[in-house]
Amino acid sequence: MTRSEAKKIWLKHADEHKEQGQSETEVAASMGCSSVSDYRATRARYKHDLRAEELADVVETLRTGTTATSYLDVGFGASRLLGISQDRLRTALAILKEEGFAVYIVEAEHRDPAKELKATVKVLAPPGTSYRDIVENKQKISHIKKEDSNA
Repeated sequence: MTRSEAKKIWLKHADEHKEQGQSETEVAASMGCSSVSDYRATRARYKHDLRAEELADVVETLRTGTTATSYLDVGFGASRLLGISQDRLRTALAILKEEGFAVYIVEAEHRDPAKELKATVKVLAPPGTSYRDIVENKQKISHIKKEDSNA
């Protein structure tokens, strides 16, 4: 069992005790904490650690989805496909930008060519990619695949 799994189980058990109507003092005692403040600190630390691990998983998913031969659509709906909030996606994109990745907004053809409409797409590109590279290779823009998003 990994540490993150153990933390999830600990938090789940603590939540179950709270749902049973136990006070924080009783929950702290049943969870093996010496005091309520120790219980609260442990709970907050575990939640923070799990959020950080989730963010790292999202960053890695986006990093591997963006290769030298393809770009990743990270616009509308990407957060839903990843199972995260829009804020979490923005944070992950900010981390990748610090690593040299680029996010561009490009105009693309609408999926229904009969409508002759243009749509804008938010694209994540690997380091060293220019806006012009993306515009000239729009066919390389791919969507996040549900099976790839383990976040």
